[in-house]
Amino acid sequence: VSFSEMIGSFSTAQIALTNAAFLPSTFQGDGVVYTFDVATLNEGLVTLEVNPGAVQDLAGNGNVAGATFAITFQPALEGEGEGEGEGEGEGEGEGEGEGEGEGEGEGEGEGEGEGDTGPCLDLCDETSVDNDGDGLTACVEECLGTSDDLIDSDGDGMPDGFEFQFGLDPLSDDADLDKDMDDITNLEEFLGDSDPTDPGSPNGPSYV
Repeated sequence: VSFSEMIGSFSTAQIALTNAAFLPSTFQGDGVVYTFDVATLNEGLVTLEVNPGAVQDLAGNGNVAGATFAITFQPALEGEGEGEGEGEGEGEGEGEGEGEGEGEGEGEGEGEGEGDTGPCLDLCDETSVDNDGDGLTACVEECLGTSDDLIDSDGDGMPDGFEFQFGLDPLSDDADLDKDMDDITNLEEFLGDSDPTDPGSPNGPSYV
């Protein structure tokens, strides 16, 4: 994800991700360009969206429009090597702030549908134990870099499994952030059995 100028702060909590989960240990950026890997959850469309108002430049101006990037993940057939995805960045987000400079947000990426941790997750199966009962097996936790001895590796009040399921960051305290920008924090959505990625779902699917 790249922006046309330096922004104040940016994290995975400001990105709406569907059918995939962030691999927190891969997230890095310099204030303008940010890179990270994701692990696909199922075959099919994977979308990444930076919503309007999700980020601000150093002058405090928010992005007016959003930006979306989409790829279609299709696992490789036997003997074909690694899976590839096809997709394109959609909608450049221009964020002009009160007559000041532009704050564009462009969705950029390569449709490969793969990453350092993707193959790792593919090797995990249901026979792997879940020692801490957070909904993630020891194998998945090793891939993500979370602890299989702690239900909540980052101590933000939300189990690792919940954060992985909804594309939050299980290695960073994002409890007070609002991923879907519905004025309900991520932690409040967890406590209220709500979907933190759907602004129209104050009472979404329950975490089990």
